[in-house]
Amino acid sequence: MANGDLTLEQALQQAIESHKAGNLPEAERLYRAILQADPTHAPANHNLASLAVGVGKIAEALPHFEAALRSAPQQEATWLSYVAALARCGRVADARRALAQARASGLIAASLDALEERLPREPSAAEIGALQRAFEAKSHSDLERVATALTEAYPHSALGWKALGLARVATVRPQEALPALERSIALKADDPEVHVYLGGACRSLGLTARAEASYKQAIALRPGVADGHLGLGNLLLAQDRFDEAEGHF
Repeated sequence: MANGDLTLEQALQQAIESHKAGNLPEAERLYRAILQADPTHAPANHNLASLAVGVGKIAEALPHFEAALRSAPQQEATWLSYVAALARCGRVADARRALAQARASGLIAASLDALEERLPREPSAAEIGALQRAFEAKSHSDLERVATALTEAYPHSALGWKALGLARVATVRPQEALPALERSIALKADDPEVHVYLGGACRSLGLTARAEASYKQAIALRPGVADGHLGLGNLLLAQDRFDEAEGHF
């Protein structure tokens, strides 16, 4: 190490003292020197990550939290700091998964429950952006992957279930789409697009009456919803209800 004959523990103590005193460059130098000698050193990884978070370099902190947890998976403080950092990055789904991993490692702490309660209940702008990009690219596999993560992270948010249902409708899996769309409607019944998707899934399954009701509900919610009129028109046309179909077309 650069500090002569210091042991790792002596260097750690000096780093902590510098950190507490606000001498962050020296603290960082010492933490990095420790990690150069022992990349698995859990306290140095944790403290370097905490230092990075403190100066707003959250993305740089995450690998060090992860390294600390690989070496010391029972450290409650590291799990709490890691989850909070993920949430600050807008990666709330990953934060919730990290909490589940902490519990799976055997940690049972009220602080974990309290942190989970403070996590956002709705997807972040970054997560919604990922959904939007997958949708616009017509990448249904990516849409399903992102939507699945959102339903796990935000089970009470209609958006993830809506996107998951859409991905499954688009990949011709109407039977799998139904429960996701029904869950979305149960959480937010006034979204006409979900009723259109449900109408399409029901029609594919031969549930004609239910499909018609879904399309009509979409139109009732938004009379100008073109996909609702088109879906209903096609459904009526297939039943030789020409006059009704014409109006929707």
